[in-house]
Amino acid sequence: MSNIEKKLIEYALNSEDPKINYEIAMEYDSLNQVASAISHYIRCAERTDNKLLAYECMLRGGLAIRRLGSRIYTEKSFFQNAVNILPDRPEAYAFLSDILSEKGEIHHAYTYCCIGEMCAQKDHLPLLNSIKQYGGIFELKIKKIIYAKKCGLKEEDTYLQTIENNLKNCPTIYYISSEKFKDRQEKIEFFFKTFKINYIPIIATKKSDEELKYVYAPGCVEVKQAIYTTVTHLKAIEFWLNSTNEEYGLFFEDDISFETVEYWNFNINNFIKNLPEDWQAVQLQIVSSDVNAFDIKTIKERNWDDWAVGAYLIKRTYAEQILKNHKKENYYNLILPEPYSNVQPLIENIIYSFGKVYKFPLFVENLSIPSTFIENQYYIETCELEYKNGMAQKLNHHFSYEKVMNLWKTNSFCYTPQ
Repeated sequence: MSNIEKKLIEYALNSEDPKINYEIAMEYDSLNQVASAISHYIRCAERTDNKLLAYECMLRGGLAIRRLGSRIYTEKSFFQNAVNILPDRPEAYAFLSDILSEKGEIHHAYTYCCIGEMCAQKDHLPLLNSIKQYGGIFELKIKKIIYAKKCGLKEEDTYLQTIENNLKNCPTIYYISSEKFKDRQEKIEFFFKTFKINYIPIIATKKSDEELKYVYAPGCVEVKQAIYTTVTHLKAIEFWLNSTNEEYGLFFEDDISFETVEYWNFNINNFIKNLPEDWQAVQLQIVSSDVNAFDIKTIKERNWDDWAVGAYLIKRTYAEQILKNHKKENYYNLILPEPYSNVQPLIENIIYSFGKVYKFPLFVENLSIPSTFIENQYYIETCELEYKNGMAQKLNHHFSYEKVMNLWKTNSFCYTPQ
């Protein structure tokens, strides 16, 4: 029996229960049965005393309408109802600003971005499920600046110009994503285009995942999602090696944020040119539970438990060695070289497992994007999850983000390339 069939039986027994209506709406939404989903979102909102739940239903109803296209006024009414329910939350203002921008009403779009940004600075209770289309305060801020420029408001120019200057002549970024995360791709490509960065997406497909052949470390837990992510990184590195003669390559995952860039006192090319002479790889985003992991000040050698491959820089010779270790003719060898062959072949262990690897947190994770691991049963059972401002992340991701952002904001880094 499918999930929707189970929910419909529950609904038949208690059609007035708001939670059951919400769960049915979510199931229909996941099946792209938009009309049925909207109907139950409305039923839930009408029957619940929980304002937060009613607010979320209005957001989801509006986003469902958006997928149909050409119903901009109906879509707008859902988000306006959401504002009426909880006027101090940012998500509805963000979606309304998008609609108004599409209609060419840039002054109004700018106004809603301003309101949304102010609301986003407050702490909020988490929604029942994160709204993945909401881009967070940084996206609101950047869109506000873009709209301000179009309105002739010059006072916002400096902020955007600082980011563009610090990223000027940035190496082409090869970013990793999955075909099921179109919304993530739209978000990060919006920033690439805004900041004039060349990029090449490396997108995993269901077909490529299903056809994947690999050998895994004996005795280690196989988590398909982690394996697919690891192989996509290897494919990105291989593509870069085969399609360029560049000395080094810059790789991102699709949930990296550029929020730190305004605080840099250098350009990214100066940063790269002034790396230690013996560098082979540099980890550019860090997640850790250890407060000492962020006692960096300047570039340091990476520790084994500095997690995350959201952003990293690797030299060509180093990349060739990674592929020699892990890419065979007809399969991927997901076993670490001796003496670590029985160690879990996490992506960090594969990318950073040898050579001279340094760390410096140039970037942070985009926490407005909920962790994909919250959908994986293994991680649900083995990892605690944190919720902040409605976004679910694995434990310590919020801690790492806040630690790095605070270091940048307080000018605590001592790295000043010439």
